[in-house]
Amino acid sequence: MGAGYQINDKMMAGVMKNGENYDLFGRYYFNNMYLSLQAPTEEMSENMKIGAGYSYNVWKSLYLEPSYSMPMTEDENGEKEGKLVIGIAYKL
Repeated sequence: MGAGYQINDKMMAGVMKNGENYDLFGRYYFNNMYLSLQAPTEEMSENMKIGAGYSYNVWKSLYLEPSYSMPMTEDENGEKEGKLVIGIAYKL
């Protein structure tokens, strides 16, 4: 669960709950697609994730947002495993 602030038509910044901790996130929009950057509040540079997604308007202010993100650094096994997520957003 998270909350974001739409700075302008192209940019959003916010915070989201990630387990016991909080992550900061930013998005850059072009049309209905976006690029994203997510980072925890602790050890930020080592645990950043980049991704891309699509914001599909389902009904009025309700959006379905599939996205794919992957870590910028490798884990202890030398892998960068990405994750596909389907989220729901409501814009006020």
